[in-house]
Amino acid sequence: MAAAKPGTGRQGEGVAAMLEELDVDSLLREIALSQQRLEERRKAFQEAHLEASLYHEKIIDVTEKIQEAKSVLEEKVVFLIEKEIHKDLLLKRQESFMIQKDKLLKERRELHYKQQVMKKEIDEEEEKFMKELQDFNTNYSLTSNRAELLQEKSKAEGQRLDVEVALLKKDLEEEISAAVSTTRSLQEEKVLISQKPQNDAECLRLKKELELYKNDDLKDMYESLCTEIDFLQQMLLTWVFAVAFLAVVQGAEVCYDRVGCFSDVKPWAGTIQRPLAKLPWSTSQINTRFLLYTRSNLNSYQTITATNPSSISSSNFRTSRKTRFIIHGFTDSGTAAWLSDICKKLLGIEDVNCICVDWSGGSRTGYTQASNNIRVVGSEVAYFLQVLSNNFGYSPANVHLIGHSLGAHTAGEAGKRFRGVARITGLDPAEPYFQDTPTEVRLDPSDATLVDVIHTDTGPLVPSLGFGMSQVVGHLDFFPNGGVHMPGCPQNIEIPNVNVDDIWNGVINFVTCNHMRAIKYYTDSIGNTAAFASYPCANWNTYQAGSCKSCPSAGCPKMGHYADTYRGVTGSSQVFYLTTP
Repeated sequence: MAAAKPGTGRQGEGVAAMLEELDVDSLLREIALSQQRLEERRKAFQEAHLEASLYHEKIIDVTEKIQEAKSVLEEKVVFLIEKEIHKDLLLKRQESFMIQKDKLLKERRELHYKQQVMKKEIDEEEEKFMKELQDFNTNYSLTSNRAELLQEKSKAEGQRLDVEVALLKKDLEEEISAAVSTTRSLQEEKVLISQKPQNDAECLRLKKELELYKNDDLKDMYESLCTEIDFLQQMLLTWVFAVAFLAVVQGAEVCYDRVGCFSDVKPWAGTIQRPLAKLPWSTSQINTRFLLYTRSNLNSYQTITATNPSSISSSNFRTSRKTRFIIHGFTDSGTAAWLSDICKKLLGIEDVNCICVDWSGGSRTGYTQASNNIRVVGSEVAYFLQVLSNNFGYSPANVHLIGHSLGAHTAGEAGKRFRGVARITGLDPAEPYFQDTPTEVRLDPSDATLVDVIHTDTGPLVPSLGFGMSQVVGHLDFFPNGGVHMPGCPQNIEIPNVNVDDIWNGVINFVTCNHMRAIKYYTDSIGNTAAFASYPCANWNTYQAGSCKSCPSAGCPKMGHYADTYRGVTGSSQVFYLTTP
């Protein structure tokens, strides 16, 4: 038998001794205590978990309250901004009124002075004539005959005055009779009033009226009326003189190389729609630029000009392609991102010459001036098309003009001056100074073979700040969402009696969302042939009622880039409605 290792026997003996000391009951108690401690720990963990859940719910509740408070604060901020803007507009309007007041006072003084001068000249002429007449009578011994004539004239004048006195007496008697009749009726009503409570509204009104008539002096009334008639006669004479003076004032005119002459007579000024006269700036001051994008230069434009045709021939412009011009509006620029974005989307689906027209030199001024500057810009575009035709044999039938706001009317001006343009697209054409004007002033169906228009801000300029035309001015006029308020845009605030130039001078640029939405709709339509199907309808309310969901035999036109695929175009205007997201 092998010998045991040293120490092994002693360890076995120790274990045996421990087992003897620990009996089964002690072991069970130890296990029970362990389970109890484990259960206590489990309960403690559950309580901690429940407490954590409660804190999480409190955090969510506090977060919601913070969001609500944030929303309320944002609403208050917007309200305060609107109030501040309204205040600025009122101050500008007050300043404008003061300027107009000073101008009118100055004009009044000038007219008064000219009236005095003219009166003096007339008196001098009359005195001169009477002296010549007296000399004539003296020289030819007609004094006795002259006396007879003067006597007859005095007699006739006396008879005329007698007739006038009789008429005045008759009028006075009628006035007295009417006053007596009124007094009697009031006396009768006074009896009725005495029977009514003293606080009765009708009683108080009649009592006050009776007191007025009771204290009225008919003679004073007659004298007052005579004084008023004399004043009105003097005012009539003054106005006749003023009108006669203004009638002889001729409208001004300016002429510029290559684009022609421009005047400020009707219909360009002096009308209800265009009350102020402004001559357009010169071509050098406006500095119209043509910025070319093609597939060869997607990210940077090439500047080309009709005054230097070699700049066109040396550029990426190709006569084998169609050409689409994009024209911006008031205070905007040809280098703004939305113009180049349209070019990039167009060049993504077709090989075209895309030209952004930059006239920021004439757009960033008062609105009245800018609305007249587009006449020169439109002439510049027409001159560009003429050079393309004469120097490169390029047909206007390959040209599409796209204009936003004032740019839409600029495109119309170009189409009037160079006939044969294939298409003009008006993106919410500007309303002020163009709504309800003659066709030579604004965009019109006669300006191109196809004129399609997107209306997105057709509410009235005052007080709703609607900047776009509600007037139908194309072959196809689209009114998405009714044409007044576009989804996602804030509701335009109402500001009564606002000045047009105040509106456009950057005071309320934040409310142009609806006006700019026409650009977004056109951009989104490029490459999306199924988008923006539109339906003919009498009005927006009828469309909303669901009565206009059928397409005509020519189909339903697509608002935007593919409007030219519609085969139902006629010589008259057609109106279409649709709903957009």
